[in-house]
Amino acid sequence: MAKENKTVTLTVNSTSKLRFMTDRQNAINDSMENLNKMGARLINIVDGPLQPFGPFGNVYATLTILFEVDTEDPRYQAYIKELEEETQEKQSQNSGGCYVATAIYGSYDCPEVWTLRRYRDYRLAETLPGRLFVALYYSISPTLVKWFGETQWFKKIWKTELDKMVERLNREGIADTPYQDRQW
Repeated sequence: MAKENKTVTLTVNSTSKLRFMTDRQNAINDSMENLNKMGARLINIVDGPLQPFGPFGNVYATLTILFEVDTEDPRYQAYIKELEEETQEKQSQNSGGCYVATAIYGSYDCPEVWTLRRYRDYRLAETLPGRLFVALYYSISPTLVKWFGETQWFKKIWKTELDKMVERLNREGIADTPYQDRQW
C-alpha cells in the first residue's frame, strides 16, 4: 500500500455571484464522486477568493482539494489512465475560444489566432457593441464549428475572410506574436 496526500486545484466559473455558490457545490459534488471512484479520502477543501472576469459580470474562484489515496489501488490507476486519455482528447480538439479561427488554422496558438485574440481583447472588449458581438459569437460559433468545422467549404469560405482580416489587423499594428488571453 502506497498512501499519498495529493491536491487538485479546480477553477469554478460562473455567470454571476448569485449562481456561483450553486456552481461551487456542483464542482465539490463532482470532485467527491471522483474521489470515490479513486478510493480516495477527502482531507480538506480550501476556497480561493472570488474574482470577476469578462465584461458581463462573470466570476471565478479556485477550490483546492486535499485528499489521501493509495497510488497502488487499481481504482486510482484506472482513474488516472482515464484522465490522461481525456486530456489527450481535449488537447486534440479546439480550444475554448476563437472557435472558427481555431478550426480554420488548426490551433488556438498560432500567429493568425494570436492576432484575432488580441483584437477581441483590446478592441472589441473596449466597447459595448464589441462585447455584445463577442457574447453573440461565443453563443453561436461553437455550434457552427461542431456542425461544419471539418467541412472543406466552411474552411475555404472562412479562411479567405480571416486571412484578409488578419492581414489588415497586422497592418494596423496588432501583433501576431505569442499571446496570453487578457481577462476582461
